[in-house]
Amino acid sequence: MDRAFSIRQAVNIGGGRILAVGSDQEIGRLAGAGTRVVDLKGRTVVPRLIDSHIHAIRAARTWNQELNWVNVQSLADGLRMIADAARRTPPGTWIRVVGGWHETQFTGERRMPTVEELD
Repeated sequence: MDRAFSIRQAVNIGGGRILAVGSDQEIGRLAGAGTRVVDLKGRTVVPRLIDSHIHAIRAARTWNQELNWVNVQSLADGLRMIADAARRTPPGTWIRVVGGWHETQFTGERRMPTVEELD
């Protein structure tokens, strides 16, 4: 992507560097006899993104105390999960919703919870 977050279809790579991005047609014109063409079938290329970190220690220590919102489809359902956890969690203990969710998954609200809702 560029600063405008535009999406391109094709990339020309040479010598370990990105030389050009554009449409399949634009980049296809740059191909020569020795060009290797790889059809990614619509998948996304993210240069130099290597994310090999994991949260094994945290997950091993606190997995059963965390709420998982990965498949929660509405903010209202997520807030109900927090309320349920608050009823069974000792006072002064943090209730954690950790990673794996995004506000756009909440089909009705499409936003994050407010401080007032969390309180």
